[in-house]
Amino acid sequence: MLTPEDEKRIPKLLDTKHFRPYAAISKLQALDESDLVTVEMYLKMLRSAAYSDIPSISKFADPSQFPNMPVSDFIRRLPYFFYVPPSDEKYPTTIANYADNFTSWGEKPDGLTIEDFYNSLDIMYYRFGISVHEIIAYESAQHHPWFRSEFFFKWAHYLDLRSSLEDSERLPIMPEQFALSYNELLESTGNAPIIYPVYEPYDCSTFYEREGDRLYFTSSVPHKDGQPVWRWLGLKMQNVSKVYWGKIPYGSERIVVEMTPSTVIYFLDPYSQEWRQLFVGP
Repeated sequence: MLTPEDEKRIPKLLDTKHFRPYAAISKLQALDESDLVTVEMYLKMLRSAAYSDIPSISKFADPSQFPNMPVSDFIRRLPYFFYVPPSDEKYPTTIANYADNFTSWGEKPDGLTIEDFYNSLDIMYYRFGISVHEIIAYESAQHHPWFRSEFFFKWAHYLDLRSSLEDSERLPIMPEQFALSYNELLESTGNAPIIYPVYEPYDCSTFYEREGDRLYFTSSVPHKDGQPVWRWLGLKMQNVSKVYWGKIPYGSERIVVEMTPSTVIYFLDPYSQEWRQLFVGP
């Protein structure tokens, strides 16, 4: 049974251009306070509330993406479950796409669950007033190395850390370079920054390419003032002549290490997350 406050709130949470709020209200009115909303109930509500079929909306059709939830939680999350992307969007994306990405993500750190995923969205939408469209557009615009859904956990953590600062307003809610700003905030609050490993080239298993006395590495380590932030790079080097960001012979930019006969390089193995010896000169 809905409260009068719920009945007033639901039309404000739904996109009334595409959905009839009172069709959703009537479905929810039939539930008791102790009832849980299932994915089947949601799909029926979606069909009855929509003015017409909406091809661009990705439906939450799997219980792993849409766990049974109390009516109060479902109402709070209506903006996610009934979000319709702009009609002119080339690749329409909804929160359902991210939920699907989350459930297909392999071993999740810290035992994260789909409920943690929705809690992260709640922080962005309700505490910071970021619209669903802005949430999706921001993730899409950031060149980050994580699973798309993993990005939300890091962003929610960034927002939590930001809130703990007395001068939090100096930090943007949506920094232009998220990976850079997140690591800087982690360090400034006494947390360990993310260390970015080097990538394994497609055509070899050495994690580097070599030409003469130069080794070339690829990494998604954040840049600042046009240069990688070296302390966040998953390489430890001894007895090298020079390390810099530059062009390799066939045009793209990489991390360049100029060796000496006694160069030794260790790398953070992206699979085991352990430091291993990678190269011993010459």
